[in-house]
Amino acid sequence: MSDKRIRIPSEMRHAAFKAVANKHGVSTVGAMAESWADDAACAVEAALLWLSEHPIVPTNDLIGDCYEKVYGVRLSTSADYDRVGKFVAESQRRMFLSPQPEIQEEIADLLWDDSKGRLGEMGVGRNDRHNALIVEAFNRGKAVRTK
Repeated sequence: MSDKRIRIPSEMRHAAFKAVANKHGVSTVGAMAESWADDAACAVEAALLWLSEHPIVPTNDLIGDCYEKVYGVRLSTSADYDRVGKFVAESQRRMFLSPQPEIQEEIADLLWDDSKGRLGEMGVGRNDRHNALIVEAFNRGKAVRTK
């Protein structure tokens, strides 16, 4: 896949889990097989990653209709339609991307790195939370030092 990290809204994840549970005739999400939940999350993440890399630009008709519904007027020039279309595509591209913290050389050795996948083979998952906390602590320390 990509190095981009996707942020799946919890409600969207739950909707995917419910759909998979219903498909398999399971009454609750909690009773779902763990592999089904992993498959559902993987599919949603892949779809959102695809959307972030291939945003869908609305047609001028759709842009005009939506703009008129929200603002009560139609756009007047093709440049206006173009600007709105580019804005919609760019916001769609960014909508589900997780912000990637900038990694400073000074803390690279403190971060959880499983780029070779060996930790996953041992049953240890990624620990993005650990990495985010290390980066945050480093940035807080820098902020205090500069005051």
